[in-house]
Amino acid sequence: MTSSPMLLFMETDVTNTKVYRMLLVQRWVVQICTALAGIIFLGETLFGCFAVLGLGLGTAQDIIPGLCLIMSFPIFLISFRNRAIALVGLWIFFAAQWIDMDLLSRPPLLNPLNGWHSDVLFAGIILFTFANILHRRDHVAAT
Repeated sequence: MTSSPMLLFMETDVTNTKVYRMLLVQRWVVQICTALAGIIFLGETLFGCFAVLGLGLGTAQDIIPGLCLIMSFPIFLISFRNRAIALVGLWIFFAAQWIDMDLLSRPPLLNPLNGWHSDVLFAGIILFTFANILHRRDHVAAT
């Protein structure tokens, strides 16, 4: 049995509508995850600005933790130009913050999630990574 051309066109149209709806939902998820990650990074940076006021800026041991408290949102802002560079920068920043906090603590902490600031930063990076993966899949599906 052969299908009529009209029936074949209708089946393709229904499939295209389902794909379009799926891509639309996927784009909304990307936007929501990116916005949530941005809010998390902004909150961390604002808290860091408040916390840095109490730190002295006399030595490198004072400046580096201050930078670790305030740099998440500026790195996130790079995503408006290039999402991949911002994502790599955030992961490097997370590793640098872990190393810095590990070097400052006595005895050294080997757990990268040793405080609420690191936990929230990790959650924001995971959200942004998830959004970046979906964003990349959306661009691959569109081409």
